[in-house]
Amino acid sequence: MPATARILLLDQTPAVDGLMEKISAMGYTAIAGSSGDSPASAVAGHRPDLVVIDNSGKNGSGFELTKTLKKNLQTSIVPVIFVCSGDSSDEQTRAFEAGADHVIKLPMSDAGLLSRVRSSVRLHNMHAELMRRRDAMERFTIDVPPESLDTVDLTDARVMLIGRAIDPRLADGLGEIVSVDHATDPREGLGRLSDRPYDAAVVFAGPGEADEMLAFCADMRNNVSLFNLPLVLILSEDGAAEADAAYNAWVSDVLIEPVNAPELKQRVLAWVRQHRYRRQLFQWKVSATHTFNLDGLTGLYSHGFMRDYLNSLIEDCEITGKRFSVGFFEIRHMMEINHENGYSAGDHLLRQIGQTIGRLVRAEDLPARYRGKEFCVILPETPLLTARKVIDRIAGIVHSTDFLVMGCAKVLKPDLAFGAAEYEPGEKARDLLDRAQSAAS
Repeated sequence: MPATARILLLDQTPAVDGLMEKISAMGYTAIAGSSGDSPASAVAGHRPDLVVIDNSGKNGSGFELTKTLKKNLQTSIVPVIFVCSGDSSDEQTRAFEAGADHVIKLPMSDAGLLSRVRSSVRLHNMHAELMRRRDAMERFTIDVPPESLDTVDLTDARVMLIGRAIDPRLADGLGEIVSVDHATDPREGLGRLSDRPYDAAVVFAGPGEADEMLAFCADMRNNVSLFNLPLVLILSEDGAAEADAAYNAWVSDVLIEPVNAPELKQRVLAWVRQHRYRRQLFQWKVSATHTFNLDGLTGLYSHGFMRDYLNSLIEDCEITGKRFSVGFFEIRHMMEINHENGYSAGDHLLRQIGQTIGRLVRAEDLPARYRGKEFCVILPETPLLTARKVIDRIAGIVHSTDFLVMGCAKVLKPDLAFGAAEYEPGEKARDLLDRAQSAAS
């Protein structure tokens, strides 16, 4: 059975009894551990996707433990949820200053806890995939940016806040780290997001507004140019049950009220850094002196680069037991298109479809030209059911698009065969790719 995300609860005290059970009930693998004399080594040995630090009964040692983990190269990228021992705002401030990603006080609603665990795990997985992509580019002798996301330049970072329920306290907090624009009308916000580049959007859904703002998020994701823009949704407690629907609408991160300013600052800052780092990797990729990492026609990753990346992912999954999937696309009747319209027109269509697929994949996915009229997408940390949703969505948009092709008097509406396959332990890359190709129908 494929492994789920691993949540490590360090030095558990009676104050957080029941937290392990809650985390397990959410579908994660909960692990009890001790920080011991060497906290970083103890944490690294468990290979967690998230660490929960219980500060109750520690006389403040939770702060030092958090600092130690965040300063260590092996554990610095692992997100930390810090459990406060009381209501003190000073304790929360110190926890964030120590490097905590979320600070919570128990008891907390199950929905509130799940949203924080889920968002932390997703950010960790995305960071891991960015580093895997960076390492693969480095193996292809491409100059790459530094490993640390802390080096990302945020000088002109800009975030759009949308909704009638925008909290001035949270807006002021974000204004301390990035430029902030406001739009109380979602339609106005969508227009402004399309008019100029932003690094993230934060949508506020007040009481009774969950359905309306979810519809807005879906509209935003239907805009190809905004599909990978980090999108954080803040739900009021009465809308907490809609968190799953939000993720299904491709929202990046969901937080359940109450949310404090330092917590939102940490989340938005993490998303902005990842967004900019991903964009920086892309710029380094296309400006590389050696372009054998790219497919010359479509600008997607090349077959060779994809195979190198896939082998690296398989090696990691053999150690961790985690899952991933591969999606596959094939343009049907390509020979007829070439004969009827010419091979230049066929190449132009291939380029447009490849670029469309590249814009529609999630931030953590890797799209590549497989060969000829075929494309594939590697989807890390993705079970087959979710992979099919991603691939179906991309195929649906391609099918509904009228492609204007050079030298062709009429628009072309290509027919795609598409499908996906999930990695099976011990499987070779070649066999997995063959299964994904066979699934395309």
